[in-house]
Amino acid sequence: MKRIVFIGGCDRSGTTMIADHIGSPPDVVVTPESQFKVPLLRMLHCGDTAGALGLLREDFRFGLWRLSPDERRLKRTASPGEFLFELVDQYARANGKPDWRVWVDHTPDNIRHWDVLSAFVTEVKFVFAVRDGRAVAASVIPLDWGPGNAYHAGFWWSEKNAAGLALLNRSDSSVMQVRFEDLLSGEKDSWYRLLEHCGMPRSEAVFRGGGFRVPEYTLRQHRLVGGGLDSSKVDAWRSVLGKREVELFEYVAGGLLSAFDYERQYELPRPPDRRELAVFGGWMGKGPALSKRIRNYMRRRRGAPSGKRWKTRDRGA
Repeated sequence: MKRIVFIGGCDRSGTTMIADHIGSPPDVVVTPESQFKVPLLRMLHCGDTAGALGLLREDFRFGLWRLSPDERRLKRTASPGEFLFELVDQYARANGKPDWRVWVDHTPDNIRHWDVLSAFVTEVKFVFAVRDGRAVAASVIPLDWGPGNAYHAGFWWSEKNAAGLALLNRSDSSVMQVRFEDLLSGEKDSWYRLLEHCGMPRSEAVFRGGGFRVPEYTLRQHRLVGGGLDSSKVDAWRSVLGKREVELFEYVAGGLLSAFDYERQYELPRPPDRRELAVFGGWMGKGPALSKRIRNYMRRRRGAPSGKRWKTRDRGA
């Protein structure tokens, strides 16, 4: 029986790192992020196989799989879930893992769409990855997508984690929460509990990683993936964010930080003043956001598969 592990959470919370470390066995295949799979499953559920195949031909994210799918085999599948498994099987065979038993998908929005994914596939486990929101803010602000300041990052991080908290509230054995910091520090118990949840045997190989080849398009922002576990990165945000940035983030998301057992630096953080709100919401705040969009567009143009049409609506990692 083939199984699926869907890893998700807020972007920049270590979903790719986790996939790289649990994906090294020969019977585990890790695909690039697959933001396209939810609209794909919905199309197939409505009987629109032609539309689903058209989506695969045009979708930028599927282009990063570097796969020319056998459409005849896909058309012969009997259900949306079977279609998805066939697609993964073709990817696994093209990448030297024909005997795969476990598919690991590390798309951050997996947790947000758990209901859709659970409706179409069985034998699935969810992993909800949580990372200190201040570290997430320090990581995402310099990138060409996502929030451009700590104040907006607080709202973004809170919203992204809300679905995970809702899923955990179901008390379902199919979902497990993990802390990025525990895994990055190489805590054996944390890794072994994760492997057990995913139905994988304990192995020292999990501490070495090497189970995922990062696409060139995301190589820069995933440059630490494949480099082993490094606990010194846990608190790197402290030297990146300024004191006021930390205070603004904690003003927005301090309660959630505490709920996840992260120590706060401010008991009663000050709210943004009128000048700061003007910067965040006015042209001075929109300028960096526009710059991010332009940079993201240019990176997509450089990373688009040759001869492939692609859409720009998804601005994620």
